[in-house]
Amino acid sequence: MQQRTLIGVGSIAALSLIVVSTQQAVAGAQSGALVRLQAATPGVAQVGHSNVSGTARSGALVTNAFQLTAGAANGRFLTSDASGNASWTNFAFVLPYEQTGVTNGNIGLFRIINNGTQAAIEGRNQSNAFGRLGGSSYGAYGEHGTSFNRGSLGNSDTGASGSNNNNPSYGYLGGVANGAWGEHGGVNGTGVRGRAYNTGGVNYGVHGTSASPEGFGVYGYNSSTLTGATGVRGESISTNSGIGVEAVSGYYGVYADANRTGNVAYGVYATSTGMGARGVFGYADGDGTKYGIRGNAAGTGTNFGVYSTADLGVAGNKQFVIDHPDDPANMYLKHYCTEGPAPMNAYSGIVTTDDAGYAWVELPHYFDKINKDPRYTLTVIDESDDFVLAKVSKPIKGLRFQIRTSKPGVQVSWEIKAQRNDLWNQKYPPKVEVMKDEQERGKYQRPELYGLPETMGMDYNERRDVRRTK
Repeated sequence: MQQRTLIGVGSIAALSLIVVSTQQAVAGAQSGALVRLQAATPGVAQVGHSNVSGTARSGALVTNAFQLTAGAANGRFLTSDASGNASWTNFAFVLPYEQTGVTNGNIGLFRIINNGTQAAIEGRNQSNAFGRLGGSSYGAYGEHGTSFNRGSLGNSDTGASGSNNNNPSYGYLGGVANGAWGEHGGVNGTGVRGRAYNTGGVNYGVHGTSASPEGFGVYGYNSSTLTGATGVRGESISTNSGIGVEAVSGYYGVYADANRTGNVAYGVYATSTGMGARGVFGYADGDGTKYGIRGNAAGTGTNFGVYSTADLGVAGNKQFVIDHPDDPANMYLKHYCTEGPAPMNAYSGIVTTDDAGYAWVELPHYFDKINKDPRYTLTVIDESDDFVLAKVSKPIKGLRFQIRTSKPGVQVSWEIKAQRNDLWNQKYPPKVEVMKDEQERGKYQRPELYGLPETMGMDYNERRDVRRTK
């Protein structure tokens, strides 16, 4: 019988466990109740018990079970100090926590996976505001505890979305059908708002583009059926040539369509207030025939290409322009208006005197309601050698006047010109010489007629000139 000292060796992580046991063993034999120290590595697996009361040192411990009872509790983690002494502790991070992760595809420093349907991580504060990461339909989700305003990133159908529960309002980015969407449910709200506040360069508060020939760079829609509902509105507070809405195109700078049926519809409706205001100003430049404003009207009923409910004025000549009857495909025929210092109406006709040399001329039933101060012109039409005289024997009275000729049965061409005296001219009497408005003084309608530069024109606009010369 020989007495030997048996040593059990073990190591777990930073914890070193030293086991020493003294047992009685028979040389050359194994006991089922003991663990025997073997010279060979790894040796022969043994089943037994080792009761240790001292210290055992080893390189590694291979075991199917391990138990450290001191300080143990459900959910605690085994940690070690710098000397390798182990203890049970609660799981905790020391904040702020900083580490350098190893690049491994899309995996970060920490990776938590929830194989269920809920979020991988949730954080919540005492106000019940919370955030979640790695949900089944979103990458990140957050919600305020009292206002319940919420937002999320990496959704199943949008890149980012958010809502305000108080207004309410909602918006998202990177949607299936829309790159950006915003809606607001409160009074005087804005669905989408963009702001560019730098005063240098060319900045865009909202910039929209579209590559589709049927698409729209910017599209506005108002579903209200009430008066004044507006699809798109632009506003500028600049008093120095500010532009509320500007459109630039290779063909139509602005295209407007109003298709309301049964009532008056306006393709373009423009208003302007202030001294010297212009409701609409048209300007055309380039080669060939140019039109500052050109209008057309078609269909049944009365058609006006251009119509004014107030005075109509031109600095050039008033004219009618038609396709030339001799060469309609290649030429125009122009005729010009006769001007005068007062607005006049003209009536004319041909009458034949009776056997006594008299003839009555009947005027329209409205003549005396819109005219005053009539002027008479008579011309005899007679192929004989006789010298025939004609005169107004009785002036206009009761919507007619009388003509007398020195020879009976003579044709007389007559014309009445009378000054307009309708309600418009009674309320706004025509003026011949007037002073220019204050903001127009020192400026010219056509400065080139006086050898002056374009900048002296009353409609010259520096902004327009800069854009035109780009």
